[in-house]
Amino acid sequence: MLLVPISIDALAIKNARQVADGQANFALLPWSDGQNDHNADRTNVAEGLLSGPFENDNLVLNRGMHLHWALPRVLTRDFRKRAAAGTQT
Repeated sequence: MLLVPISIDALAIKNARQVADGQANFALLPWSDGQNDHNADRTNVAEGLLSGPFENDNLVLNRGMHLHWALPRVLTRDFRKRAAAGTQT
């Protein structure tokens, strides 16, 4: 078993409120479940995922606790290229 420390931020909301949605909708990327291709008509580039200016105001956070978690930086980077070049950071 591998135990990994994570960072957690919590936001307590008493009443539902509208907030700015994320800039990218990754559900729009093309993908396959092994049987069907989904969003196959879309290109796999960032421009198709990003919201335009002032178009991201449709997210409502309901009452409750909203959590955001993140892995440690060392687990979100690829160090293979630096190791091959003989450099370290």
